[in-house]
Amino acid sequence: MRIAKLSLLLIASFALMASASADMRRFVEPLSVGLNGSAHFSVAIADFNRDGKPDLAVTEYTGDAVDVVLGSVNGFGNLATYPTGNSPRGIATADFNRDGKLDIVTVNGDKDNSVSVLLGNGDGKFQPPINYSFGKLNNINVVVADFNGDGNPDVAVGRGTNSTNIAVAVLLGNGDGTFSAGPTLGHAGSALAIGDVNGDGKVDLVAGSGGSVLVFLGRGDGNFQQGVSYKTSGMTFALALADFNGDGKLDIATLAYYNNVASVLLGNGNGTFQTHVDYGVADQPKSVAVTDLNGDGHPDLIIGDGAPLSVLLGNGDGTLRPQTLYGGFPSPDGIAAGDVNGDGQIDLVTVNGGTYSYASVLVNTGFGKLRATPEYDAKHAATALAEGDFNNDGKDDVIVNGSY
Repeated sequence: MRIAKLSLLLIASFALMASASADMRRFVEPLSVGLNGSAHFSVAIADFNRDGKPDLAVTEYTGDAVDVVLGSVNGFGNLATYPTGNSPRGIATADFNRDGKLDIVTVNGDKDNSVSVLLGNGDGKFQPPINYSFGKLNNINVVVADFNGDGNPDVAVGRGTNSTNIAVAVLLGNGDGTFSAGPTLGHAGSALAIGDVNGDGKVDLVAGSGGSVLVFLGRGDGNFQQGVSYKTSGMTFALALADFNGDGKLDIATLAYYNNVASVLLGNGNGTFQTHVDYGVADQPKSVAVTDLNGDGHPDLIIGDGAPLSVLLGNGDGTLRPQTLYGGFPSPDGIAAGDVNGDGQIDLVTVNGGTYSYASVLVNTGFGKLRATPEYDAKHAATALAEGDFNNDGKDDVIVNGSY
């Protein structure tokens, strides 16, 4: 374990700035927090030492490690580095051994294609990794859910290097921090989402697969039915599930990176989906979040693009309004939504790729209007982000995945 002092850079002004373009809203440059090493593909924020303050866990792709930074009254304290498998990419947190202490899972890419599980001691420190090998496919992303209904968190890993050589692998949790091999679902995995799309109370998987999505209906025992393919408008880089038309059935939203298109596939409630409807967005859409940003009761689509942030407000009938662009910060490659300041409004959190790579908090001041607040530098590119109350403290936490 390596220890280093975390550096903190503050940038003073975060006021909303008007753009010369009528349809672009801009934010000034933010605050940043430095980390050890380089190529930090992903970061999770949770309370690892149970002191009520958020902590950070960040993958070091080139260092074969995960950095853990404990929160303090004044921000963040010392940074400790723990080994993982080679080239860690995605990260998630859960209580895998059910001892009431948060653990970490990383998916490791180019070299050993493994999953590393680091069990937490509850004081912010972690035990040596337990590694699970997946063979010769490149691990990309990870989701956690109870796929077999035994109360233990399981893991699904999306892996692959192109649209034809990809798969989803499932590890079933034993409840003691160890895992057993589950099924492998072929030809999918460029993006992952989980939800009950057929209303049977069992967790289903939706996965990106080239110019389509594959829907794997869960059997409730850790296995899945054969995937059913639904065409989209291009290579799926990200996807999300939400009820866009208010019929109580989950729908799918996907992003086509090379075509600059967001697609919505309305769900029929039985696990099948209608033909996609497309919406133009800014260049190179990479990440997506769904939330009711303007408080009208309808889910909206927020997209991280190659340059601006795109917001498509939902009409509540399954259609979306034309995009509104937010800019002033480079490459918002990841995006999530949640009430981060406890005022009852849904706020946005973005992570930015390239050499900038910081997390930005955009506070919702009402009716979907946003202003910028301090940003946290994660060094190097980050591409996907999720948000929720991962440590059960009543406050939203943030998970970020990244790439070059």
